[in-house]
Amino acid sequence: MLTQTHNTTQHSHTKQYHWSWLIPLMFLLVAIIGVRLDVDGFWYDEVFTVRNAAGAAYQVESVQAWYASIQADDPYQAIGYPAIVAIWGAAVGWSEFALRVSSLLFTLIGLALTYRLGRDVTQSSAVGIVSVIIFAFSTFTVHYSHELRAFTFVTIFSALLIWSYHRLLTKPSRMMYGWFILAGAGLLYAHYYSAILLIGLAIYHLLFVPKNREWLYVPLCGLLMGIAFIPQLPAFIEGFTRFDPANVEQTPMGADAVVTSLLYYIGNGMTWLTLVVMILGVGLIIIYKTPMRMVIAIGLFSTGVLIASNEALDILEPTRLRYAIFLWSIFAVWIAYTLLFVADYLATLTKNRTLQIGLYLLIPALWLANALFANFTVGFNASIEGTETPRLRTITNIMREEGASSDLFAFYNGTSQQAWYIQDTLTYSVWDLPMPTLTTAALYDSNPETRTWASNQIASTQRVWYGANLTFGLNQVHDDFLALMNAEFFRCETYVMNDELRLDLFARSEVFCNDGQQTQFGGFTLTDSTLIQIEDDLITLLGWQLDETIPPDTYSVSVQIRDANGEIVMTQDQGIPYDRFVPMQLTLDTASLESSDYGVLLVVYDWRTGERLSTDSGDTYLIGEISLN
Repeated sequence: MLTQTHNTTQHSHTKQYHWSWLIPLMFLLVAIIGVRLDVDGFWYDEVFTVRNAAGAAYQVESVQAWYASIQADDPYQAIGYPAIVAIWGAAVGWSEFALRVSSLLFTLIGLALTYRLGRDVTQSSAVGIVSVIIFAFSTFTVHYSHELRAFTFVTIFSALLIWSYHRLLTKPSRMMYGWFILAGAGLLYAHYYSAILLIGLAIYHLLFVPKNREWLYVPLCGLLMGIAFIPQLPAFIEGFTRFDPANVEQTPMGADAVVTSLLYYIGNGMTWLTLVVMILGVGLIIIYKTPMRMVIAIGLFSTGVLIASNEALDILEPTRLRYAIFLWSIFAVWIAYTLLFVADYLATLTKNRTLQIGLYLLIPALWLANALFANFTVGFNASIEGTETPRLRTITNIMREEGASSDLFAFYNGTSQQAWYIQDTLTYSVWDLPMPTLTTAALYDSNPETRTWASNQIASTQRVWYGANLTFGLNQVHDDFLALMNAEFFRCETYVMNDELRLDLFARSEVFCNDGQQTQFGGFTLTDSTLIQIEDDLITLLGWQLDETIPPDTYSVSVQIRDANGEIVMTQDQGIPYDRFVPMQLTLDTASLESSDYGVLLVVYDWRTGERLSTDSGDTYLIGEISLN
């Protein structure tokens, strides 16, 4: 209840804010976030989530190996979130879009729990709905709802913790103790820094809750949370001992910057208005002994611990303000309660119920309008955004569809020094490509073994897919590699060309491009062919596309030379390897043949049975004619 005076007014208008209002709000939020899920590529923090989840290219053999890899590579992250991502990725796949949907789902769950928190603590569904608007449409929430990071996962347990704690203080039950323990343990497994919320709750419980038998149950629940934390204790200790404030990439935030930034993002830029509203909320809980005292006090204590810990450890920088997202549901309910208290107070003061109804509609409408404006303002979240990474799936999707295992993907990523931050993103993006990958900088690396390896990769392939990260700008590495391609290969096609990425296909012959005459041999498509005569050698180049239904290692090609009498005087057979695209080169030594004109034929057959595949013109295909002198 807000107050006894305003309770009647609130309840008389609760029907205006039935829980069904959540549905259009959820659809609107999904629309805003959904279009952003697959716009940009994973930056390295998101790839670290995939690595911690042992997904995509980072799969491990056992749970023990998974835990050991987190402890060794990223012990600063709690293990609960990557475990959930591992389950999610195994079910839906490892693409950016599929994985990021989990962050959106967690936001929707956090939204529902924030509604329950606001509604149950104040006995007002209006407060619940306005809390949802403040929580869900904060640009902070929206931003992290489309990143594969633990932060929206945290909001589930932070809202659940405060809600279940409220219920324990008002209507305790065994089930509610279970939810409370789950929420606390969940926070610890979602993100270590979220333990600050437990500290804030503990301070409130110690100072303000009557010391009786029920009071003791809460510390016992905390003990169980600690016991549940034991499995990830080794990784936590490893991360804690490794932590060095010098690792903060930007200038650490002071107390004033932390407070200002929190107000800026929860209020979508209305920093001073949000500050006034939250201060007013503090005044209200001092004057009126309502259950909101618990929510606001825990919010104040937790914010204080957050600031104090940052002053001591220099943890927060602008992009790490996300660690404070455990406060978001509390702040949302705090602000919603205060705003609607003002609406109730004005209506009671003026004895104008129409005014109350108008304010109940106007306040959330104005807040939502400002939130939508902020969410579509370019640069609004500039201080919290991570490093932008090109959407490499734009080019890797093409290579999955049209590339082959015998191809090579060469990626320009600037110099070796520039490439470090995107290297993990590249590893993730190419993990299911059928072909090997190298960075073009490897050809010019200071290590001679690396240069030799890269040169051998180029020398042993018939086709090179050349992708370029244009966000770095093009330097000598790009120019030198492009000169190599133009000297030794034929440019088939430019598949992608935009401000961030370019993708070209180079082949040693035009025959090995993906287009051409398109002659069908059953499930085989001959995309192109040509004959090259070099002294006594007749070189036949063939480009094949294979239907996925063809059994592997079943068919061979036979290049046959036919004389003027129709007799086959020479053949060269070769098995067709199973691949999406197969460049083939067959060489026949014609030194033993008499000077004459010959036809060169192609036959595709099942080497086990000798059965030939037919084209529209029969079971032989005329590649061309040659003259031997």
